[in-house]
Amino acid sequence: MISKLQKQNADKIFSYIDSLTTDTPEARGELLGSDSPIESILSEWADETIKALNKSWVDKGFNPKSQSGMFEPHIVDKEGLLTVLTLTSVNPTASYYAEHGRGKGKRPPVAPIENWITYRGIDVHQVKGWTSKYKDSKGHTKTIKPYKNITDTLKLRNVMASAISRSIGKKGTIKRFGYKGSKYISSVVNDKSLAELSRRLSEAVGYTISVSLAKEI
Repeated sequence: MISKLQKQNADKIFSYIDSLTTDTPEARGELLGSDSPIESILSEWADETIKALNKSWVDKGFNPKSQSGMFEPHIVDKEGLLTVLTLTSVNPTASYYAEHGRGKGKRPPVAPIENWITYRGIDVHQVKGWTSKYKDSKGHTKTIKPYKNITDTLKLRNVMASAISRSIGKKGTIKRFGYKGSKYISSVVNDKSLAELSRRLSEAVGYTISVSLAKEI
């Protein structure tokens, strides 16, 4: 009877023996799943890092009511032999310029600024109160409100975005950081934090696991 069962299950038995002697993800316990130490540690690290990034956004002086520079819940996935952890900014464009800043020079495109205005919920009707000065034919300085009669919200948004674009082209962004960016991301996710993650993973599985950034903001 034992011999018969062994013959019936020979393929499963040999497969199990191979898994013990072959350098495979299964043999090393690397398959993703609820019991995977790699997935568990990555998820824990991601939650900690997202909290730190969102705190850094506020600590660097950005509007705490704005979510544009904050990060969404993480995703852990498998790509071949690689385990990939993805952290995604709510607004990648806003995060990029908050991180790196923008020096004076060429004006940035208006369309992304329009989207930013909408995302931030900025009241574009304040543009109607903007004033402009000019000199008349007699040399007298006059003050007017050139946009007071505009009723189209999209047109007002365009006027505001165009003004912001001109200001950035003339002055750059984020003066308090010397127009070089706040580094609110790299102050959290850097070589030191990745080395610590590598250490935690390596200790959990018993061999060295390297960690690297596939794409930076």
